[in-house]
Amino acid sequence: MDTEYREYSFGIGGDLREQVTVETSVNTAERGGISAVLSLEAEAKLLGVEMMQGEALLSGKVNYRLLYADAAGKLCGLDYFKDFETRLVSDDVTADGKWDATLSVIDCGCDLQGDTVTLGAVVDVSLRAYRECKMRAVAAIPDAELLTGRLETERFVGKREFLSDLAKEESVGCLVKKVLLFDTQAAVLSSEEKEGTLFISGEARAVVLYLTEEDAVEEKTFVLPFAQEAETRGKNAVSATLKNARVVISGDESVSAVEVEMTLSLTVSDLEAESVEVAKDVCLPASEAILTKESLCADIFLGETRKKEAVSFSLSIDGADEILVVRPVGLAVAGSEVKDGSVRVEGVAFFDVVYRKEDGYFSAQGELPFVSELPFAEAKRSDKAKVRADVLGARGMLTSSGADIAAELLLTADIARPTEGAMITEVSEGAAREDDGAGISVYFAEAGEELWGIARNMGVLPSALLRANPFLAEPLTEAKKVLIFRSK
Repeated sequence: MDTEYREYSFGIGGDLREQVTVETSVNTAERGGISAVLSLEAEAKLLGVEMMQGEALLSGKVNYRLLYADAAGKLCGLDYFKDFETRLVSDDVTADGKWDATLSVIDCGCDLQGDTVTLGAVVDVSLRAYRECKMRAVAAIPDAELLTGRLETERFVGKREFLSDLAKEESVGCLVKKVLLFDTQAAVLSSEEKEGTLFISGEARAVVLYLTEEDAVEEKTFVLPFAQEAETRGKNAVSATLKNARVVISGDESVSAVEVEMTLSLTVSDLEAESVEVAKDVCLPASEAILTKESLCADIFLGETRKKEAVSFSLSIDGADEILVVRPVGLAVAGSEVKDGSVRVEGVAFFDVVYRKEDGYFSAQGELPFVSELPFAEAKRSDKAKVRADVLGARGMLTSSGADIAAELLLTADIARPTEGAMITEVSEGAAREDDGAGISVYFAEAGEELWGIARNMGVLPSALLRANPFLAEPLTEAKKVLIFRSK
């Protein structure tokens, strides 16, 4: 049997995930010691990914932001960095493969022993590895009939980075003695495609917590909007990060000005869905066909959806004179469910509320469960969603019973559609077809049966069967009598 083959090339993506614990210790003796930890935040940043055959080496950095009271009871802030590496092992990783990676801190904590504080964070590492897969499959067989179909996969085209410098300066109406904490973030709020152009908009935020000359604790939030246009290439996933940021204090002897400067990095990942025609079934005229098939699975990226969600909760605090700051210290997505037309997200946000009383500084933590529906018209129940959550801002207000906390969350979901298909890689001849000598053969087909299955049962070529029974062009909706006339 003369069989013609063709080499096909597909883009294959595989998801790798791991949780990494990153710890470091800091001795605060030279900074005046430490008597109490009031709030701890941790942020993870990606430094790089090295793709090797069968494994990926991912390097990152955790930025800890610690707000504490020193041995004298004064409020202090500390920024501390810890680098880390982790290896992700998978057959989907190749030396020349492409990748998309995200890092997020799902938990952080500290342990205080004397003047030494041990900081720890659990980092969720998510890597999508793309590789090229080549397969040889059946393309044609003389005198046989092939049933063809479409095999859906996805190819990673590449990534584009857009850099821009952002800056903003404002007077704070007082003298700044020192900066306690400097917190920054960037978030894409919308990405919309129109006539071949991708319009991206979002905002970068900087929160500066500082101490005045009168030893009062103040907080200043800077919001810097940004916009970018890019050429649309297939399906696009957009993310924003800050490559660097700094705060500058200036002014005269009576009043200070605070300036924040940032370098924003917008990354656009381009993906294209591929549809390739391949052989799905074979019918030989004189014998049964023995088929060897290769399955191929892929998650086809459909797009992103985003939603802002306002949340609030009450926290019981006794005897507080002033709320100094509300710090988001954790955000866990407990689960997500794709529905027809939307994605349902559940999670919990954690906040440290730092407040002042007559005898010093104190903190309390509040937990805020949230449930949200993110609209996405193309979504179906069988789809998958990868969800991210960020806190855009939080504030607190004293009440007679404690404190009311309000925050704004940004929820982002990437939606993908799982697809699975098979292609024929080898064909061999099996048992010869028997000829019972009848001039007419009759087959009673059940509802739901299709042309190729009926032809196989009757031992004839599908094209001949269809010519005699045109109604077989579609799957049967009811039982039918199928006839075939044989030449003698």
